[in-house]
Amino acid sequence: MKNRVFIMTGEVSGDLHASRLVRSLKALDNSIDFYGVGGCEMEREGVSLLYNISQFEAFGIVQPILNLRFYKNALNSIRRFIQEKSIDTVILTDFPGFNMMLASRLKKDNVKVIYYISPQIWAWRYSRIKKIKKYIDAMIVLYPFEETLYRKEEVRAFFEGNPLVDIVDERLRENNDIDEKISSPCICLLPGSRISEIKRHLPPMMQAAEILKERYNASFIIPVLSGKNERYIIEKLKKINNQKIDPHIVVDNACKAMEKSDILILSSGTATLEAAIIGKPMIVIYRIGLFNEMLARLLIKVDKISLVNIIAGKEVCPELLQREVNAKRIFYEVAKLLDNRNLYDDMIKNIKSTTDKLSGSGAIDKIAKKVLSLIYEKL
Repeated sequence: MKNRVFIMTGEVSGDLHASRLVRSLKALDNSIDFYGVGGCEMEREGVSLLYNISQFEAFGIVQPILNLRFYKNALNSIRRFIQEKSIDTVILTDFPGFNMMLASRLKKDNVKVIYYISPQIWAWRYSRIKKIKKYIDAMIVLYPFEETLYRKEEVRAFFEGNPLVDIVDERLRENNDIDEKISSPCICLLPGSRISEIKRHLPPMMQAAEILKERYNASFIIPVLSGKNERYIIEKLKKINNQKIDPHIVVDNACKAMEKSDILILSSGTATLEAAIIGKPMIVIYRIGLFNEMLARLLIKVDKISLVNIIAGKEVCPELLQREVNAKRIFYEVAKLLDNRNLYDDMIKNIKSTTDKLSGSGAIDKIAKKVLSLIYEKL
């Protein structure tokens, strides 16, 4: 009988990482059937989806609470599906709030649980370590300091490198160049992958773009995901209706858009690490609702939010949070880089030093070998 594996994620970045893991696992062992919750990337790799990640659109602290009924029903449906299909191994990918609840249910059913891309307990809610020790059989982490942290807590953890290095390289080598002639300086605007993020980030980005266009005659690229995100951003830009800016919309080609640009203004998240691997100076922004902000101040234990700065252990690129996310402040940070070549070059140098810690290429194949050994390992 074929081995059956269920792989679970609830967001775009998790879909990307999970899809590459599935591809590498299939290359090592084509006898495994994959089921899961994911997006178009996982579906492309032949994963049979129970839910699509678009149904799990929520971020922050409040929104998941408002969608509690859906999440409860999804948890029950996924658990029932895993039982009916006699699935022995579940790979949880990122999406910790939901995935940890699922893990607690799966352990009651004696299902092996591998966690790929650790919950960021080093940033907030370190107390989750107790549940991780109880419910997770093995943790595959993306940063060396996470392996050290988990092993101190007697959790089986393995750092095999960061697969984003390979993913970015693969995307840059794809034969889908941006054809438009784009003048310099070119600024890339990445407001986020969730609609809720785009709503908060795109307006101040566009206001800053207007000033940058006036002062530097800058051009602009906005990478978008095809489908709902693309439609939403295009509709939003029509309402702004500023002919002076006229940004180039690039669909499903964010890495090439970043490579084409001189400076990036982007929402905190995986995109900041992609930008760092490409080696581009960036301004990181993030804005959440007032109630989420108050809770975050109580819960979050790190003073940096972008992965680049966290890995570096210092501020490599500026971060603008909450009320700092406004047109004047964004313009000021971009203008500093445009006006000072030494500052621009220093940021690139510091970014490269940071990405050197990710262990280079070939990580996804190493991760797949480790995961495969864990799949066939007896509990």
